[in-house]
Amino acid sequence: MGGFGSGGFSAPIINDIDEHTTLSARRSKPTYWTLAMPNGAVELVTDRAIVVGREPQFMPALPQARLIPVPDPTRSVSKNHACFSLYGATLVVEDLGSTNGVIVTRPNGREDDIGVGGRTELEAGSRVELGDTVINIGRA
Repeated sequence: MGGFGSGGFSAPIINDIDEHTTLSARRSKPTYWTLAMPNGAVELVTDRAIVVGREPQFMPALPQARLIPVPDPTRSVSKNHACFSLYGATLVVEDLGSTNGVIVTRPNGREDDIGVGGRTELEAGSRVELGDTVINIGRA
């Protein structure tokens, strides 16, 4: 009689039972981060970083980044102003040395000026100001 300790419990017998647990339909729905641009376009954030600016240009430090220009009639957005990227499931914005900085307004109304070269995590419902331009952060 086998068992665990002195209680006499037997090890469970597993016959052709798949031991892998699958995600429920409700939990398996993927969610994505989105950037709602000032021109109405919605950009899906993937595993590639996104460099946003007035006229974004290739950056050796971010060779695979997607370059997304934003309309800027006031010229308050730097050429390479900010970078949006994923760290696991977390969306982060980083200032790329812009002239007018990056200000994040959280869903609760708190404003964070991340400073030149700074970075911060984002939440769905946040607003990211690049100069006079606003990008809205969402989940889809």
